[in-house]
Amino acid sequence: MPVTPKRPHLSSTNSALGLLRTLFDASHEGLIAIDPDYGRILLANLTACQLLRLDERELLGQRLEPLPCWPAERELDDELAAVHAGERVLEAPGPDPRTPLEVRLQLVENTPSGPVVLVVLSHRERRRIESALRESEARFRGILEKLPAIAVQGYDEQRRVTFWNRANERVYGYTPQEALGRRIEELIIPPEFRERMTGLIDTWLQSDRDPPAGELRLRRRDGSSVEVFSSHVMQRYSSGRREMFCVDIDLTEIRAAEERLRLAGTVFDSTAEGIYITDANGRLLEVNRAFTAITGYEHDTLLGRPISILKSARHPPGFFHSMRRALAETGYWRGEIWIRYRDRSVHPALLRVNRVRDAQGETAHFVGVFSDLSQVRHSQARVDYLTHHDALTELPNRLLFQARLEHAIGRAEQGRAQLAVLFVDIDRFKGINDALGHAGGDALLRAVGRRLKTQLQRDDTIARFSGDELMVLTEHIADEADSARLAEQLLRAIAAPFELCDDELLITVSIGVALYPRDGADSSQLLRNAEVALRQAKHAGGNSYAFFTATLTRIARERAQLEHELRRAIRDGELLLHYQPQVSLIDGALVGLEALVRWQHPQHGLLPPGRFIPIAESSGLTLALGEWALREACLQTRRWLDAGIAIGRVHVNVAHAQIQRGALYDTTRRILAETGLEAHHLGLEITEGVVMEHDIEVIAELERLRAEGISLSVDDFGTGHSSLARLKELPVDLLKIDRSFVGGIESQGQDRDIIRAIIALGEALGQEVLAEGIETRKQALALRRLGCRLGQGYLFARPLAPETLPDWIGSRARAD
Repeated sequence: MPVTPKRPHLSSTNSALGLLRTLFDASHEGLIAIDPDYGRILLANLTACQLLRLDERELLGQRLEPLPCWPAERELDDELAAVHAGERVLEAPGPDPRTPLEVRLQLVENTPSGPVVLVVLSHRERRRIESALRESEARFRGILEKLPAIAVQGYDEQRRVTFWNRANERVYGYTPQEALGRRIEELIIPPEFRERMTGLIDTWLQSDRDPPAGELRLRRRDGSSVEVFSSHVMQRYSSGRREMFCVDIDLTEIRAAEERLRLAGTVFDSTAEGIYITDANGRLLEVNRAFTAITGYEHDTLLGRPISILKSARHPPGFFHSMRRALAETGYWRGEIWIRYRDRSVHPALLRVNRVRDAQGETAHFVGVFSDLSQVRHSQARVDYLTHHDALTELPNRLLFQARLEHAIGRAEQGRAQLAVLFVDIDRFKGINDALGHAGGDALLRAVGRRLKTQLQRDDTIARFSGDELMVLTEHIADEADSARLAEQLLRAIAAPFELCDDELLITVSIGVALYPRDGADSSQLLRNAEVALRQAKHAGGNSYAFFTATLTRIARERAQLEHELRRAIRDGELLLHYQPQVSLIDGALVGLEALVRWQHPQHGLLPPGRFIPIAESSGLTLALGEWALREACLQTRRWLDAGIAIGRVHVNVAHAQIQRGALYDTTRRILAETGLEAHHLGLEITEGVVMEHDIEVIAELERLRAEGISLSVDDFGTGHSSLARLKELPVDLLKIDRSFVGGIESQGQDRDIIRAIIALGEALGQEVLAEGIETRKQALALRRLGCRLGQGYLFARPLAPETLPDWIGSRARAD
């Protein structure tokens, strides 16, 4: 049985040898310390003694040459000298030639007098160590190879790839087979940085310092850029070879996550809804800006406080219990809630709360999103109000009136009572509206509604249907006399002056009355019959009321029939124009014609404008009728001119609706082009209401017409409320004095003064003046003496059919 060599205790006063002794005793390798000057053994640990089969005392002081741990062919002094350049690895015979030893000479410290260590290994031990190293390398290489998110590369001193794990393929696009052996600059360094980066890498590979870590923008296989965070490790081996390892983390997903967080933060802080986050106990962790803006609390004062500070005390006892139960069962709750703000005011809100779980499934947070419903509620109430009320007058509208009427009919039917519907319409409102402008007309409607309401009882209803149409419903009548008294009361109330536009305005209304159950069994019939009665009051001259009768029903049916026939008449050519001459009051010469529309009705004969123009205006036929009249007048004028008949200008009346549509200029130019009539043969007559029109586009339309050479005149001047300032702005050539003033010119009264003022106004504005309705020579003479140079009327000629005009012109010439 082999005997283990004993090692005597060695006590040394040399501190270096004492340190070596401690290190030697802890090592599992065979270690021998050698004096570098003499090559003698200073120390030997137990493992070395076992490998050489000698006691330490047999080794101390000996030179290495005669020992089995030194190869005979090597000179000890040469090797001791060479060890300063690097580790020396030698093959020694060992005590048993069958098991040679591997020995390595190493310096303990790189100084001339520093001890040298001889490391002694058996081949078996060397194989064990090598196997352990291979296993360790394989283990760590396998780990590095399989890292899914961390790209690891190795580069040699020529910058060639020595290691390339799988993650590099995901980051850079190259497989290990494609990357190994290629230089780093060929793979992942962008061309613009290539020269500078290769220089830095060479510097790092030649030094022992690890390169700095940081963010880099590198290149993928497809040429696209990729941002990575790169760490570098320099590895130096015993052979002196250096290798650089790079550990790269792709920042693409991290940057995307950061961007998502940034966007989420932006949304969180910029959304109009209030958002809060609490912990599991309901204490506020964060709120957004909208939360503080809505509630009035400051951000920092809220954090850490319970969300219950917003409780309003308006909810029933079980409200919050049901909310907590819903959160526990479903993870969310949504509904309306009352919230108390910092100023102690309470407001409705729409709230949604979501529970957020942690990785273990436990409640970690609650997130709440709410919006203030105060404005929504107000807006909804306003919408509901406007659904049943007129926006201008704030009176009930047609929808609400009909609903109340139907309820009232139901009550009256059960109680065998009566009720009355009164249809109220402002007389000549169109002219008033034209004179006052739309704003003034709206103000008048509001004032009329307020005044009528003061005459009604609390539970009566007054509503605005449309335009100037107002409806009154009253259940406080016993017979027809009661409703008559109410109608008269309303007429008297309206007769008082209205203060509008810094002036007093006097108006009248017409009222149509229908009674239940006498005049209708349902709401629709009552409303229709009240409208029929209103028309009767209008036909009577206004400022009156009328009850529905069977006769009025017949009139209403005739009106509807006439409207239908008028549409047919425009389509089938039943309309025609007559022309009334306009002459010079100085010498009687013909200066122009006014085209006046007539209807050759198949059954009723020739109808004057008064019978069908109001129907055209109320039924929307004005535009079609106006365009027909303009075309027909231009065609007839062209025929006369072609026949050598000089007629001056033909003047055609233009309805206000034609100008408001904004197409009068285009329509007129088109008709002139189609008929071949030159513009200076045409004149257009506008109503006095256009004078008060404040629409810039209307004025521009008239100016374009006049620029073409078309004459513009104001018809029936003096009967409206013309503004002199507006009249000055209008491109008007002619003022026509209304026939109502001409009839009283022979007296020295007001009519004569008005005519004198109009003539003076025309002279001041540079406009011609023409008097209408001249029937006697005395009227013509008086007008001429006052300075009026033009006129028309029965004195000269009634409106003439086109074919009779040449004879009239001829007779005038013969008379002269």
